[in-house]
Amino acid sequence: MTLANCITNKGNVGLVNSFKAKKAADRFREISDALIKSGESPNVAYSMAAQRTADEIKYAAAVTKHRMLDGIRVRQELTGMVAKQTTGKGLRALIRRTVDDLHFDAQSISKVVQKRIMDFLKENHVNLFGQMTNPVMFRDVLRALHGEPPSSPQVKALVDALQDAQNFLRTSLNKYGYAIPELENWGMAHTHNAARIGGVPEDQWVGEIIEQINWKAMTDETTGALFTSPPPRAFQEAFLRDVYNNIVYGRGSKGATWGRAGRGNGNSFERHRVLAFKTADGWIDYNKKYGSGSPFNALMQQFDTMARQIAIARRFGHDAGTGLDYMEQLAIKRARDLKLGKKETDKITGAAAHGVRMLRVMGGGLAPSGHYGAFWANFFSNTRNVLTAALLDRAVVISIPADLNSARMAAQAIGMNPGNVMSTYIGLIADSAKVGGGATKDLLARLGHIADSLANPGAVMSRWNEEGFASEWSSVLSNASMRIQGLQAHTDNLRNALMASWAGHFAELKDTAWGALPEVLRRDMAERSGITEADWDSFRTSGGIYTTPEGATFLDPIYWREANGMNDKDAAAELYMKMQGYVEKWTELAVPTGSLIAKGYMDPNAWGLSPGSFPFEMLKSAGMFKSFIGAFVVNQARIMAMTQSKWGGFATGRGAKAAYAFELMATYTAVGALAIQVGDMMMGRDPQDMSTDDFWIRAMLRGGGMGPVGDILSAGSTSWGGGFAGYAAGPMGQVIGDTLQLTAGNIFQAYSQAMDGKEIDVNFFEELMKMQSRYTPMWQTPGLAGGRAADALITEPLWMLLDPDAADAMADAAKRRANLFSNKQFWQPGSPLPTRAPNLGNAWSP
Repeated sequence: MTLANCITNKGNVGLVNSFKAKKAADRFREISDALIKSGESPNVAYSMAAQRTADEIKYAAAVTKHRMLDGIRVRQELTGMVAKQTTGKGLRALIRRTVDDLHFDAQSISKVVQKRIMDFLKENHVNLFGQMTNPVMFRDVLRALHGEPPSSPQVKALVDALQDAQNFLRTSLNKYGYAIPELENWGMAHTHNAARIGGVPEDQWVGEIIEQINWKAMTDETTGALFTSPPPRAFQEAFLRDVYNNIVYGRGSKGATWGRAGRGNGNSFERHRVLAFKTADGWIDYNKKYGSGSPFNALMQQFDTMARQIAIARRFGHDAGTGLDYMEQLAIKRARDLKLGKKETDKITGAAAHGVRMLRVMGGGLAPSGHYGAFWANFFSNTRNVLTAALLDRAVVISIPADLNSARMAAQAIGMNPGNVMSTYIGLIADSAKVGGGATKDLLARLGHIADSLANPGAVMSRWNEEGFASEWSSVLSNASMRIQGLQAHTDNLRNALMASWAGHFAELKDTAWGALPEVLRRDMAERSGITEADWDSFRTSGGIYTTPEGATFLDPIYWREANGMNDKDAAAELYMKMQGYVEKWTELAVPTGSLIAKGYMDPNAWGLSPGSFPFEMLKSAGMFKSFIGAFVVNQARIMAMTQSKWGGFATGRGAKAAYAFELMATYTAVGALAIQVGDMMMGRDPQDMSTDDFWIRAMLRGGGMGPVGDILSAGSTSWGGGFAGYAAGPMGQVIGDTLQLTAGNIFQAYSQAMDGKEIDVNFFEELMKMQSRYTPMWQTPGLAGGRAADALITEPLWMLLDPDAADAMADAAKRRANLFSNKQFWQPGSPLPTRAPNLGNAWSP
């Protein structure tokens, strides 16, 4: 009698649950049949299947218990958080803040990983062209990650650090309800490009990789156990064909399942690796042909994704949707107990719905649906990346003064010395120009800070536009635009300067008790991150302070996490999340990069739309360059909300808020004015007349990130063309309109002129040259001497060569602009060099 018969009989007589008995018996038969098919004798197969079935039942029970206990933890924490709220406003804010905090928690976790792999990132990151800076070493690292002997002690140290980071992320996820097994020489996440794989015949794909597969390092899909030896050739081919079909058609394509739409979230982290290769080189070659990204990007995305999931699971458990729904139920019950009324209850429901949308953005949204969905998602993502490189090629002109002003005001609002931020920033900028860095950069490295863009080349790009399905070439192009004009170095250095200033500020306050802290800081730490008196005392008295050779002290959460003297390491890790999370929030307030709250309204991922679909792409394109505005507005509202005293000499909360708002508007108007004047001179024009109301309205809008609106108000169109409708639709709509005008529009115009017996004159070359100048990536980048020089040396000579009326058209356009803004060209159209120096006095006396 086999185990299947025994279990079935016990189920029939009621000794065990009949449903579970049938399930166990079916699993036993599945495993034993697979073992026999792979070449095992029936007796050995039955014995192995019995043991495997028993192990799986025990493991499933342990995982269920683990998740149940973690679910209890989540429910208790959420219940305690909701119970503290006494108003509808507080309940709504709690829901939004709890989800919003996930972003900062994930960044705090990523900082731990970056510190652990800092030496790896210094030696191995992508250059301006998206290539590895040390390709030989990186390939050796990949080989060692996959179990091959390290080529040098340095490579071994780097691999040990990477594996340490992977293990930290794995065990952290397991702490919050996951069950990810440890696998020796696991290497890194392998991703497959279904479109590339599906583009070749099944037999070809199988034939290309079958000799590269390391069967002893792989798990039998049916038995759930590692292969003890390479299975027969026929079994290998059948196994790989099954893998091919799972990749191309999906894991659920073997059969139809009733109720599939209601299934829970999948968990790719807990699934074992399907394919293992004999050598790292074999996998690298496979990845080039059939992978979905470069090995470096795959490694960094693995870290980023796991950090995000840890942050989500830490707050809402293994099933985040269930956790957030439970929080909504608690909030509504609390509203009922407090008798807050129907209106407040509806607002709480709306806040929870917003939280669901924010959670979708945090989780990355949906994948494209179908072949055409994937094609259009890739096409539009690539197009937006190209447009970003073309239309933000002078973003540095306004971003640097705007960010420095924002950082100054944020530091002042919380009581920190803005001068420390500026001096550290200047030191980092100076170090960036030195080979090997300098003292300020070395200090940040010892504290555990490294440029975010080393681990995530698109970190700076995401401030304005974030794409999830772009090809590598377009991502490299858009990131190169940010690097060449200096935005990447500026953003990295200013954010690190803020974090270093916080470390110095905390060190200055390390001997200050909670009650004696500045009121604005004490209140803000409590409200923004839930930091308590006990937390502050533990943080400041447990050691972990870094002292420089010159005697300067820094109490930096990242450095403190590894150096503190707390006995309870779990408590120390939780305290780190609070303190670093708080620093991350204030760094975001000072240097806006993106707001999860704003994305919950503006991002098409928030609304559950599928990339590549018409609604998704239209909303995504319409939102181009507007995410920064959303983040700026949300951040400034938060600062003003906590500005209750001592701003501009006002002692009252209302007066301080008004003073802050006035200074904000005044300083950003000045920043906008500077950007307008510098931008015009880069295009060979005199400064604009600053004595008009029109100029200062445009300057105010430009400084607040609404520059296109200012262009529309004064000139009737944005810098990329089109009026308010064009601004609402985003640059993509204008590109489509310009392309149609150049092609179909000119054809129709020529046809109409011919039918009327007129000479055909459609201004084709004028429109073509305008499109070239407007949409060529990095055409106006200051770092490449772009702008007027590029037009004068390339665009205009080509235009005059093709079009005999080009000189007149250029002169007419210059005259129209001079009449509109009262500033003339000092670099005349058609001239290869400036004809005179710019008239700076035009700004005051045109």
